[in-house]
Amino acid sequence: MTRTIQRTPSLKSQIQALEEERQQTQRALDALYRIGLACRGQSDPYQLLSTIYAELRTVWVFDACFIALFDPENSSAYRLAMLVDEGQIEFSEHDPVGHITGYMVEHRTPLLFSDILTERTRIGLPEATRFGTDKPSRGWMGVPLLFGHDALGVISLQSYTVGAFRQPDLELLSRLANSMSVALENATLSHRQAELTRSLAAQVELRNADLFVISDIAAMLTQTQPLPDMFGMALDFILDLMSLDAGAVAALAADEWTTLAQRNLGAGGLPATLSASEPPFAEVMRSNTACIVEQSDSRLPVLPALQPLATLLLIPLRRGNAVTGTLLVGSFVARIFKGAEIELLQVVGNQLALALEHGHILEQQQRQIAELEAMSHISYAASRALDPSTLLRELDTALRSFLPIDVFYMAIYDPDRNVLTDSVAIEAEEAAHYISEDTPPRPGSFTEWVLRHRETLFLVNISQEIHLFPEIVRRTVIGLPVETWMGVPMLDRSERPLGVISIQNYLPNAFTERDCMFLQSVASQVSLHVLNVQLFQQRERQVAELNALQRISELVSSTLDMGLMIESIDEVLTSFLGVDAFFVVLYNHESKTIEGLHVLERGEVQRYDAMIGKPMPSRTPTAWVLTTGQPLRFNDIEIEIAQYPELETIRLTEEGARSWLGVPLISHAGIPLGVLTVQSYQPNHFLPRDELFMLQVGRQLTLATQNARLFAQRERQLAELDALQRITELVSSTLDMQQMLPSIDVVLRDFLQADAFQVVIYDPDRDRVEYAVVLEEGVPVQTHTVDRQLPPGTLVGWTLRHAQPLRIANIYTDWHLYDDVEQPQLPQIRHRKPSWLSVPLLESPTRPLGVLAVRSYAEDAFGTSDERFLLNVGRQLALNVRNARLYAAEQTSHRTAETLREIARVLNTTFNPAEVLMLILHELKKVIHYDSASVMLPSSNVLRIVARQSDHDNDDGRWRDLQFALDGGSGAGRVMLKHTPIIINDTLGEGAWKPSPMANVVRSWIGVPLISKGTVLGVLNINSLLPNRFSQYDAEIALTFANQAATALEHARLYQESVTRFEQELEIAHRIQSNLFPRSLPSIPGISLAAVCLPARETGGDFYDMVELRSGHWALMVGDASGKSIPGAMLMAVARSITRSEARDHEIPEIVMRETNGWVAQDVPPHTFVA
Repeated sequence: MTRTIQRTPSLKSQIQALEEERQQTQRALDALYRIGLACRGQSDPYQLLSTIYAELRTVWVFDACFIALFDPENSSAYRLAMLVDEGQIEFSEHDPVGHITGYMVEHRTPLLFSDILTERTRIGLPEATRFGTDKPSRGWMGVPLLFGHDALGVISLQSYTVGAFRQPDLELLSRLANSMSVALENATLSHRQAELTRSLAAQVELRNADLFVISDIAAMLTQTQPLPDMFGMALDFILDLMSLDAGAVAALAADEWTTLAQRNLGAGGLPATLSASEPPFAEVMRSNTACIVEQSDSRLPVLPALQPLATLLLIPLRRGNAVTGTLLVGSFVARIFKGAEIELLQVVGNQLALALEHGHILEQQQRQIAELEAMSHISYAASRALDPSTLLRELDTALRSFLPIDVFYMAIYDPDRNVLTDSVAIEAEEAAHYISEDTPPRPGSFTEWVLRHRETLFLVNISQEIHLFPEIVRRTVIGLPVETWMGVPMLDRSERPLGVISIQNYLPNAFTERDCMFLQSVASQVSLHVLNVQLFQQRERQVAELNALQRISELVSSTLDMGLMIESIDEVLTSFLGVDAFFVVLYNHESKTIEGLHVLERGEVQRYDAMIGKPMPSRTPTAWVLTTGQPLRFNDIEIEIAQYPELETIRLTEEGARSWLGVPLISHAGIPLGVLTVQSYQPNHFLPRDELFMLQVGRQLTLATQNARLFAQRERQLAELDALQRITELVSSTLDMQQMLPSIDVVLRDFLQADAFQVVIYDPDRDRVEYAVVLEEGVPVQTHTVDRQLPPGTLVGWTLRHAQPLRIANIYTDWHLYDDVEQPQLPQIRHRKPSWLSVPLLESPTRPLGVLAVRSYAEDAFGTSDERFLLNVGRQLALNVRNARLYAAEQTSHRTAETLREIARVLNTTFNPAEVLMLILHELKKVIHYDSASVMLPSSNVLRIVARQSDHDNDDGRWRDLQFALDGGSGAGRVMLKHTPIIINDTLGEGAWKPSPMANVVRSWIGVPLISKGTVLGVLNINSLLPNRFSQYDAEIALTFANQAATALEHARLYQESVTRFEQELEIAHRIQSNLFPRSLPSIPGISLAAVCLPARETGGDFYDMVELRSGHWALMVGDASGKSIPGAMLMAVARSITRSEARDHEIPEIVMRETNGWVAQDVPPHTFVA
């Protein structure tokens, strides 16, 4: 039972395995069938490999597949390979054969690996086989595709699973491979047969086409065209017909190859000419047969232009047995030229040789005709051309008609001056570059060599031949550098050079010896016409000179304005001489300075006013002409100035002059008046005849300058006299400087064209500005300099300190030229360069009393004549300022005297010291301008203010509490101790000054002692809130007022003493008079008595008395004496005594009164009485 159960599954498995093997075999047969069909009907190898892969997929399960076909010409590389990895297909060509594939092909055996990772060493694999991805192959089987002993390719299947393939799979794949090899070989043979059939048909067709090709080329070569164009068309036809990449046609003559046409060659193509021995062309000439050159053949050197060609074919162009040229064709890839192709090209080459011969004959005929036409055109043009530029252009046109000229150059030469007067350079189709100026031939140039040697210079290849002429430096006139240069001299009958004719080409070998002979003939003919043109130009020049001189004479005679005159001359000279810059320097022989400088640069006026009034620069060419009185001409001042080591150039214009011509302006008395110069920015511009012409112009300008100077001097003198007269009238009409000084501004602005006016009156005793006025264009400008020192570094301060005029052309730039002048704080106004002129107002040569200044917004607006004029104005103004000061001093003295008289008058009417002191302080302000003033008196060893006058703070009485020490700790204390006035100009710089607690800070102070009979009674203080406010003169005036104050205080003291003494006497009199009244009234029955006496003053004339008579009666007396005070009291005492005495003697009142009256009348003065 058990055995039966075990055998049954084994049998079934075998049956199942056999069935699977049968099915696999069937699939393999079906695949092989379809692959065979594909090999017969498919010519595309890519599609064929894809079909094989697809059929293998129907038989086996695998992860990667590799199918490759070998290259029959190279067994070490695949012709085509296909790699499939997990469905991704990749094709490659010409890859090298791998290790495992090479092993199968070498041993002609299939390979099977259950696990290639572990079994690879069996055949010596270096590493694991990987395809596409990073996964290594594990199961692997492969077979070679063999047909006989030939290996057609390989097939390998791979799996990423170990043991994926078994030996039956390998055997089945081998059987499929054998059948596929037969199918592939059959397909290859069938393909080759079809190709042979097509090749035979193509050859038959090619033979027919050859006839048409030869016919077409022959037709091209019979056309009337230049040889390069004709051969170029033929070359294009050949290259297109034979599917070639590049080619060239070259002619052989005089052991030299000349390239006629070329297409698609490397390295810029073949050169225009080649040596006859240049390989590979020499091989064709030597063998007179077609020559094939493979690039791989290193035995034969190849030109750079031919190196890109893998295969070259050179066909000789034959006339008889002679080689007249070569046809070169080639391919960029290796190519095998067939015999039929070579035969066809040789027939074409013979046609080209025939055309070449005919072309040379035709060219010679055309050349002869062109030369005759050119000579005729040149002769005709030269006879009509009356100027060099026309002649040069006509010559260029004639030569270009038949010569391959890239650059035409011709120059006309003056052998006397060694300069080229006219030249033209024309490049290709560009505009002519014409130069009409006198420049020497450039040293080391081709032109200079021809002129120096007076013979023809012909270089067919400058790059190779220039070393034969070491004295020549290769240069380019215009455009690109040329390689062919031909130049012939033009000579007169004495063999002197008149110029050079040069033709040039960018390529070497562009001209021939025949061209050189023709150009020499042209030069001989042109030389005659150059001489005719020069004679015509000389005659025209003489006529033009006369016209120009006549025009200049008319212009300078029509005006006395130097600027207009010089502009007119510049216009004539610019037109006649073609000058770039025109200078006229007018010189003042007396002051040795430049009086005027007129500069015009290309018609534009240039200003150099800074040089006016300055000495002439000593080492300039202009100074040389002025000093020597001789003309001076530089053809190139940059070079020739070295011949005058004592000279140097000064560039006034932006572009420096190269040609320079200067002539002197000299009066009839031989006095130099200036220099006339013309300049050009090109060298060699002026000729000797221009120097003679300019001397004539200089004489005309000298005469005009003298006339203009005389007229200008007369007009200036009249204007100055008129202005001075107006100023004298203005300043003499008043002594008030506030009216005097501004009135001058109108005259100076009108006469000097000044924009600003400034006058500063200075007090040298106080070192302060006494008065200042500033006007900008007639409008007053506020100034803060009055009663102050002049700020340091100012232009006004410089003029005042040095007591001499100051003239500055440009304040912005020239202020630093003067010592102790700081940069002026002026507004920077665009396009304005203010100038300055100031003169001192002198009381004596060393004592300035002020400055008069004017300013203009124009640069260098003031000259020496303006300076002299302003000095005259300054003298007149200084005189009037002195008069005004004397008048002001007289007025001050008068006011002081009046003030003192007023004070004296008041002193005689009052003895109140406070009233007197306030009056003195009030009157003091009329003659001394102060901010506050006070009087201090000593009290208990301190000084106290007893009177004060102020303009700036409210009198709140705080000053009454101020105390100042008498020990010298204060200014007033020092005055008390020294008994002399003290002036403090600035309290901030006084260490011993004790500041006051008052609100305003005192800066200037005068302290004057109040002295009476040698005793200091107090101090008069005068204060100012500004520093440096008081002078010694103020101190003297203050001392006068202090004396008055001291006198007033002394009188008040004496008055007070007398009043006190009088009051004491009155008190005594009062007590005496009081004792004269009854001390008590009697008591009388029936009568009530009461009495009181109240005098108006301490004593008086009223009295009463009660006297008891002898009879016992009482007498009552009431009286009033005339007068008050003591006189009245004395009269009352006399009357009382007499009345009491008479009452005792006589009881009757009438008698008593009569007797009393009698006695009193005798003793009292007249006009007094007692009632």
